[in-house]
Amino acid sequence: SLVNSGFYDGTAFHRVKPGFMIQGGDPNTKSFPNDRTSWGMGAKGQKTVPAEFSTLTHKRGILSAARKGGDVNSATSQFFIMHADAPYLDKQYSIYGQVLNGMEVVDAIANTPCGNRDDPKETVTMKIVKKK
Repeated sequence: SLVNSGFYDGTAFHRVKPGFMIQGGDPNTKSFPNDRTSWGMGAKGQKTVPAEFSTLTHKRGILSAARKGGDVNSATSQFFIMHADAPYLDKQYSIYGQVLNGMEVVDAIANTPCGNRDDPKETVTMKIVKKK
């Protein structure tokens, strides 16, 4: 529903760790674009969804639900895309997608110069384009 409503359009990748993952989907990146200290914190009152684990593994290109702290049942709109394999995340985070083509875009984002908070120095926003 978030994709269909256009929620992600204009949100930014707020956490980038080359050789690990890129993270986005926080509404604060769109609502408060000049307050990077709020990025990654999520909006108050966001609906959470329970974890769903599978036999899939956190390999390069996998898309998973980010969560709040140690609560596995606290995923909101935030997600991360694996830049490299990280099997230690298996059965800890809900996998719900995979990059089928375009990993060069993930690589480009992962290699973006970042500040002290792992946030890209230049804002990298997303625009969701659905295939028809």
